[in-house]
Amino acid sequence: MNRTTIMVLITAALCLPLASAAYAEGQGRWEKKHEWMDKELKLTPDQKAKLEMNRQAQDEKMKATRSAIKEKHRQLSDALKDPACTRQDVSGIINDIKALQGQMIDGRLDGIFAVKGILTSEQFAKFQDHMAKQREERKNRMGDKPHRGE
Repeated sequence: MNRTTIMVLITAALCLPLASAAYAEGQGRWEKKHEWMDKELKLTPDQKAKLEMNRQAQDEKMKATRSAIKEKHRQLSDALKDPACTRQDVSGIINDIKALQGQMIDGRLDGIFAVKGILTSEQFAKFQDHMAKQREERKNRMGDKPHRGE
């Protein structure tokens, strides 16, 4: 499995606020995906609750990490505005950004394994198949443009 595939699965796993009611016409793609999951994966109420708790916890962690990355990027931008700035001057900020990006990847992976622990193996396999189809559809819509991270 390549890195992009893992990232897409992780992102999808972190965005699972499953809804139990039918959605009105014109709903966004996230709502339709969650409707699909609820219907096709035949989630139990316990699974829905666990997935929602996991999603909320992951959202909080990711929000804090994204905020820290944004702040580090601001610091880097400010530092680079100084004409006397050298690569060594910003190496600490760069290392902090790299560490935070590593935390994001770890968090996404934690989210996937949490979802894998909530779903049955059959449900998780169906989920992976569905995500692969969505990636292919997105690739076809985008044409030959490379996707970020590829």
